[in-house]
Amino acid sequence: MAAATFNIDLFDIDDPDNTLTQVLLYLEHQTVQVISTIQSLLAAIKKPSATRGDLREKSKAITIVISQMTEATNTSMNQTRNAQLKEHGSWVVKSLEDCYHRMDILCKKPKEMADDEHKFADKNFKQRLAGISFDIAKCTKELVKTVEEASLKEDIEQLDARINQHQ
Repeated sequence: MAAATFNIDLFDIDDPDNTLTQVLLYLEHQTVQVISTIQSLLAAIKKPSATRGDLREKSKAITIVISQMTEATNTSMNQTRNAQLKEHGSWVVKSLEDCYHRMDILCKKPKEMADDEHKFADKNFKQRLAGISFDIAKCTKELVKTVEEASLKEDIEQLDARINQHQ
């Protein structure tokens, strides 16, 4: 029911009043986007002609979404009503933030190499980038699962409260 009325464009990642269901729907949407971008990155990595610039550009698209996902989850976890999410979600968010930093550092353009963008990416760069991408895919899926569990527990608690209220 909530999924039918959810509009990704209207979701505010900084809104502390987002419900866990809204955060979950947002994360599910973003995960689809991240996985698609990772698949595109991995396809580019396989090409012998892949340049560092092209791979950096695809990586940047991934890190932007990861940053938004962790921010939305952190905002939600910082609400006292979502203590259960914080308890179980903190390490997943931390893992995702670590992946973000690893990819960001790997893909930083060295200042002394302005023409680096058009150079072919070497095997080591490609392997490290692929490894981080797989870690991101695992972490985003785990994050969705964690928020989903917290959301379900919240729904059960609300139903229990209503049942007990009518008895």
